[in-house]
Amino acid sequence: MRRGIKVWAGVPLGLAAALWIVAAVPGQTGVPQQDPEAVLRALEEIRFDLKRVYRVRDLSLRRDSMIFNFDRGHIIFLEPVNGLVTGLLFWGQGTLVAVPPHKIEKQQLNLFTGSPTLNEHFREAFLRFTDDTHTDLIAQISSSPDDEPIDETAGLTQFQQLLRREVLSNYRVLADLLDGRKTPMFSAKIAGGRLGIIDLAHDRRKSEDVYFGQFRTEQERTTYDSWCSYSSASKEKELALGEVPGRLIDVRHYRIDAQIDKTDRLSGVAEAEFRCEKDGGWILTFDLSRFLKVSKIQDEQGRSLRFFQNSDMTKDEEISRLGHDVVLVMMPEAMRRGEMKTLKFAYSGEVISRLGSGMFYVGSRGSWYPNLGTTDRARYTVSFQHPKPFTIVATGDLVKTWEEGNRRCSLWSSEGEIPVAGFNYGDYDRTVAPAGTVQVEVYANRGIENVHQEVIGRMEHLRQLQRQQALNMRNRRAPSVTADPFPVMPNFLDFDTTRFAKEIANQVAGTLAFFEPFLGKYPYRKLAVSQIPGRFSQGWPSLLYASSLSFFSPAQRTRLGLERDREAHYLECLHAHEIAHQWWGNQLGWKSYRDLWMFEGFSNYLGYLSLRAKYPEGKQFEDLLRFGREKLLAKNSEGQTLESAGPVWLGARLSSSKFPNAYSTLVYEKGAWILHMLRYLFSDPVSGSDEKFKALLKDFLSAYSGRLVSTSDFQKTVDKHMTQALDLEGNRKLDWFFDEWVYETGIPTYRLSYSLTALKSGGVLLKGKIKQENVSEYFLMPVEVFGHFGPEKITRIGRVVASGKETDFRFNLKTKPHKVTLDENHQILCENETL
Repeated sequence: MRRGIKVWAGVPLGLAAALWIVAAVPGQTGVPQQDPEAVLRALEEIRFDLKRVYRVRDLSLRRDSMIFNFDRGHIIFLEPVNGLVTGLLFWGQGTLVAVPPHKIEKQQLNLFTGSPTLNEHFREAFLRFTDDTHTDLIAQISSSPDDEPIDETAGLTQFQQLLRREVLSNYRVLADLLDGRKTPMFSAKIAGGRLGIIDLAHDRRKSEDVYFGQFRTEQERTTYDSWCSYSSASKEKELALGEVPGRLIDVRHYRIDAQIDKTDRLSGVAEAEFRCEKDGGWILTFDLSRFLKVSKIQDEQGRSLRFFQNSDMTKDEEISRLGHDVVLVMMPEAMRRGEMKTLKFAYSGEVISRLGSGMFYVGSRGSWYPNLGTTDRARYTVSFQHPKPFTIVATGDLVKTWEEGNRRCSLWSSEGEIPVAGFNYGDYDRTVAPAGTVQVEVYANRGIENVHQEVIGRMEHLRQLQRQQALNMRNRRAPSVTADPFPVMPNFLDFDTTRFAKEIANQVAGTLAFFEPFLGKYPYRKLAVSQIPGRFSQGWPSLLYASSLSFFSPAQRTRLGLERDREAHYLECLHAHEIAHQWWGNQLGWKSYRDLWMFEGFSNYLGYLSLRAKYPEGKQFEDLLRFGREKLLAKNSEGQTLESAGPVWLGARLSSSKFPNAYSTLVYEKGAWILHMLRYLFSDPVSGSDEKFKALLKDFLSAYSGRLVSTSDFQKTVDKHMTQALDLEGNRKLDWFFDEWVYETGIPTYRLSYSLTALKSGGVLLKGKIKQENVSEYFLMPVEVFGHFGPEKITRIGRVVASGKETDFRFNLKTKPHKVTLDENHQILCENETL
């Protein structure tokens, strides 16, 4: 091409702006008089305006904290649609400057780019927008378009082809054109000279309306690194005034008819009855698995509606950037607030896998029917039809069962509104146990093939770990030949989980009784525990998916060699973790991805506590906390600890190309440690009673039952219950704790030095110094000091608030300890040593 346009082959162009279409438009009233089908067709056929190419110099465009300087080069705009130009391509020389306003976002940007600000030269930029970008740039261009039209050669042709595949962006642009551009978007993809291709966006339909990041491909694995995501100053003002972008609709009732055929294919008809929450909405977004294909969508009048499903995408990175699988539905006319409407979806696909005789794995667990996600609670009425002799177990209450020929049928209904519905399917042996007024049901698979394969696979994994450890010995000597730790093939009876179903049912009933003093009354009438092949587990309202491995008894695990695995403790408290989700996730929901640490971390810790109640000596409980700390302190290839991936408050953004598993480790493990430390701080230092901690959790769950909650909501409850001893800043708030552990990174290292001096008056003076490292100089934490007065006698001496680099303390003691240590009861996420 004579002007040197290159092409980013295979890169999706507009996903940084793509889709928060269901976000509502505050104050919207008028209904535009235009044909949405015609507008969409025009967007689908959009082309670059080859006759209008501008030679540009020193243009500038600012979008919130992002400044684009087009120093010199050429710009070609897209042809207008409904009188509006919605995109451009620039090639030449330009500069991007972006300065995130918040400390956390600066830290994250520095983690990925090596600087807390972006200052990047670029050679190409593709922009898509519905704001005034075209007007702003045209006003700065003094020259007329070049006389000679640009050639449509290979480079531009490829851009044109990529543009044609921008279906998601077209729907996003369509939504803005239909509502009069009241909440427009701007997105950019630049080819940076140092950092490569970068996505940036200012999308005013989102609460966090400014965001940027990039795809990274390493070892054939593509990851999206979310560098920054935050609310602009104007958006923060809107949020402060309560102008929260809510959903366009509130689904009140799902009615689902699901059928499973002999080939295990799922076909469904799902009706979503909803109330329109805002005026003027045209396009709705529903989550649905990419493995389920929608064949038709109709409204309550039987009209077939236009829709797009992202299963049509061919690139995994496109879907991963979006974050979920979607179906976009275009309504036949603008919606009006207060109207009740219904959409009927017909769909089918392969989401059930047969993994053995009578054993199935139900995939796409949260998206086997069209829904708005877990933040939208609704009532459910679900019917199933499937071949004999298999059984369905589902969320809600079983209303009735019947048979039609060689098929079994069942009808399920939720008692009230719940966040999500699920089911499991298999050849089950059902066992029932009472837990007060709650009925516990355990569904164990009669088949054994899957469990056998899982255990054999796990044995081989342990063998590989053992061989690797031998190879990594410090002395680097050749490993000695040892006997295979699993020389005998296990007896197949060891894989028969049905024999232990009654014991599991009793354990689940006991766990419910254990949790109620912490969490309040169990929120449903029954709890079904269903076995699922593999290591996966999940908690639904009144239904648990439980890994086959968690169905083994301790004796089975020992015989099968699983006790050699440090994850054996996790398996033993797995049911308790998922049971805790009946409260943390089902009774309460999360407002934002930033609040997920509470739900997974707290459920994790409550699972640990259930293990501590089972084994009062506490070794297994302490092992779990120690394992979690080790994971957090593990280092990546660049020598960075996994905990440094970001504050736990960042949720799913924690996982990145630098830290692929950071989300699960920080949210689950650090989240558990945070609750463990709160329990320590609220416990009586003398008696060890944790009644205040239990009251705190119970109060929070009761106050917010059935609602979506945030980290700040939890902190308000914590502040309400805080004691005077915890008011370290004198403001009746635990800001110091949340700032350090939730909104910051860093695990302190404590180094204790001390002296013991006999007093003339009798007794001993203990003088000590605590050095605090690897955290901010403002870091505060109460630390317990212990004296060792004999082989079996370790006594708490007192509590010291460690702050800054060094903290001095002194205690008068009656007798001389032979040793003094810190945090002997492992209450703080830290490393410590005595000098």
